[in-house]
Amino acid sequence: MVWLVKLEQNYHQNTSIGKLMGYKSSNQIIRECYEIDPNNEEIIDLFLELELKWISYAIHEWTDEFPYILIGNDGATIEECQKLLGEIPFLHKLDRNKKYFNYINDYENKIKRNIEKLK
Repeated sequence: MVWLVKLEQNYHQNTSIGKLMGYKSSNQIIRECYEIDPNNEEIIDLFLELELKWISYAIHEWTDEFPYILIGNDGATIEECQKLLGEIPFLHKLDRNKKYFNYINDYENKIKRNIEKLK
């Protein structure tokens, strides 16, 4: 399963593998791997890498003038932002070397600001 995530393009292009795996995203697959083996450093590192890529996408259009978190093609709702906030402690847990501590905290602050904007 880890190799499917590492070879994500091949996984998505091969419809028979996709069907076999239930058309799960790489994040869904790596989360299942983590649940099976939460102490596996390779899985933890890959999971963190995928989460950081997702965060990068979610905030890539963020500006002080238009602060919003993206989910898919749309801005996140208050409920979605609250769910994202709930994931922050888990992100810090994955970042066991604290390499992305400030980045994760900045993301958390942006989520909170997004919620305030939506109220």
